[in-house]
Amino acid sequence: MDASTSARNLFKQKDAITTHLRASANPLSAVSFPNIFIWQDFFDFTCEAVDNNLLIFASDGIGTFLCAPPLGKEISARAVGEAFRRMRELNRGKPLSRIENVAEGLDKFQQYVAREKSPDYIYRREDIALLKGNAYKTHRWAYNHFVENYQAEFMPYEDHMQEECLELYRGWAKNRAERSDDTVYRQMLEDNLKVHGRILRYHKELELVGRIIRIKGRIRGYTFGFSLNDETFCILCEIIDLSLKGAGVFIFREFCRAGELSRFSFINAMDDSELPNIRRVKASFHPVQLLKNYVITEK
Repeated sequence: MDASTSARNLFKQKDAITTHLRASANPLSAVSFPNIFIWQDFFDFTCEAVDNNLLIFASDGIGTFLCAPPLGKEISARAVGEAFRRMRELNRGKPLSRIENVAEGLDKFQQYVAREKSPDYIYRREDIALLKGNAYKTHRWAYNHFVENYQAEFMPYEDHMQEECLELYRGWAKNRAERSDDTVYRQMLEDNLKVHGRILRYHKELELVGRIIRIKGRIRGYTFGFSLNDETFCILCEIIDLSLKGAGVFIFREFCRAGELSRFSFINAMDDSELPNIRRVKASFHPVQLLKNYVITEK
């Protein structure tokens, strides 16, 4: 199945998926339609309704797992049992069956094993927009350095910017890969080129808010996000030219100050992919909550 056909098929299920997502009120960034959609190049997603819950299975050449807990107003024990039965059958005895992105309600999984993974980082939007106080002294310096040294435009993303943004991503990923000996991380950087391609191509259909940094006519950074719920805006991605000191703080702060985000109280910056450097950066902005995330497997 080509990418366009896959996209159309998943968009046909968007309303049903979104309805169940809202009913479940799962606060994790991964449990959202945009975060499911952008991974289509790597997984085939299929949906099945069981006992008023929606099961979203993700399959690749290795195996099948549930990319979110059963979605509905209440997690059904029958739906959980049916999900594992189906996965055991599809995975043919391989230890691959699991339910990803369980935020809470572990009492529904007492007969299973829960393993904690990297949490989502939650910030007060106003804290990032203002950068007030001693806690943000270093970030204010970085922001001011960027503003004083670069005549940057912060503006909405437009479709004609797609290829230039992808070229920026390639340069960013190459720089990151050259600094790391971690083969898993390098593969992740390569895979994410396709993920970012989907973000840039389908930003309107996914109802994303996108912004770019432009300096002397060149795009030197971009960021996208979406409404996760009434209170929280999720930062889906953020890429900047690593040679520009302070660009990361600038794009994060300006995005949080954007008019479209003014109605949100909190920012979900997603997880740290269990990478120490990302963990350090996200912790430095002083999250008000680390939203726990669990993987559920059978005993």
